[in-house]
Amino acid sequence: HRATRTGGNAEAAEGSGYLANVQRTLGGQGGDGFIAIITLAYLFVHYALIVAYTSEGGRLLVEILGSAASIPEVTHIPGATLAGSVGYTSLICGLLFFGSEAAVDTANVAFCGALLVTFLTLVSIGLPYTSVENALSYQNYPGVLSCVPIFLLALVFQNICPTVARKLDFDPNRTRLAI
Repeated sequence: HRATRTGGNAEAAEGSGYLANVQRTLGGQGGDGFIAIITLAYLFVHYALIVAYTSEGGRLLVEILGSAASIPEVTHIPGATLAGSVGYTSLICGLLFFGSEAAVDTANVAFCGALLVTFLTLVSIGLPYTSVENALSYQNYPGVLSCVPIFLLALVFQNICPTVARKLDFDPNRTRLAI
């Protein structure tokens, strides 16, 4: 019986991911083929997320560096976004490979905090312009396609909960409060 980093229950730490929950929920139902399909779908979603983060992170990195160097419309330079994606990937992988656990945790908390601040800012900006009447009277079906990345991101929230629970030593009250 192996203990976790915090001395907690190893089964709780190892068996709390998405695929572990699928296997525990379905048991033998559907067979290995069904589990394989779920696994492939899971891998595809995460591959798509990595591609999206790398692409957008690279573009943002190029824009930030271009703005600092006073280069207008730097993303229109051939190869700039590819170079930005390589640079972004190098920065993140360098942090993960060479950084200590504390450095990676600090960066993760900072990125999550920035994400939370951005989300709350966007909600606070849009909230005064929302109304039930607008939501029910206007439909823009082609505009739904631009929301696909958000839909895909919503599919991975189940990975966030086990990570948060692990970071909070599986304390139910602290985990509920954080989530």
